[in-house]
Amino acid sequence: MGRPAEDLSGKIFGFLKVVERAENKKGKNKSYVMWRCECLLCGGEKDASTNNLKRGAVKSCGCLAAHNGKLRRNERVCVICGERFPASPSSQNVTCSDACKRMYNSRNHKGMKHTEETRKKLSEYWRSSEYMKEVQRKATESAKKSPKAGKFETNVHAVDWHIVSPDGTHYQIHSLNNWLRENCREKFGCEPDSKQFSNVISGFSRAKRSALGKIPESQRPCLTYKGWQVIPTPADFKEKE
Repeated sequence: MGRPAEDLSGKIFGFLKVVERAENKKGKNKSYVMWRCECLLCGGEKDASTNNLKRGAVKSCGCLAAHNGKLRRNERVCVICGERFPASPSSQNVTCSDACKRMYNSRNHKGMKHTEETRKKLSEYWRSSEYMKEVQRKATESAKKSPKAGKFETNVHAVDWHIVSPDGTHYQIHSLNNWLRENCREKFGCEPDSKQFSNVISGFSRAKRSALGKIPESQRPCLTYKGWQVIPTPADFKEKE
């Protein structure tokens, strides 16, 4: 009698959550243990074998590949910053924003150009200028108070997160940094903006990269951090791959 199959019920592989055992699939020389899974992206179902789940051969019900293919057909890479941005195949845009467009136009400007020596002298002059130091000080103070640049949930770099605590409580938040500053003492026993605080952020980030399949098997990907599970959100598919 063979060894009983490992129970994968409740476990998550990629975007598939194992619900229950399915009927075995007969191959040419052997039978495969199958599991009925729920897709966390679209709610669909898929039967997958133990081997395919464990080695990452299947990560969704099939909607992930279709979604990524659609994105690539309607995306372009910015020639300035390298970010992907929506663009139809007929679009002539090569930059993702007005700021990158101005930079692109500046680089392709055909007017007067400074020599390397002149640019260096100008740079040193402005760095040593008291006027520029005052401008930078005021700009830094304003940035810290700005809802788009400071330590707020509305920070322009904030992204959506879906995390699940070890006791099964779901948290859907927009800024991980902001949420941790309010909960890090209670949830993780560390102080805001400390070294331990940064370690928590790094741990969650690694768990998300693992869930998105961005960490190879050789680097031992992990879908959890200290028992906390990270579930990818639709916004994660719009990030740079």
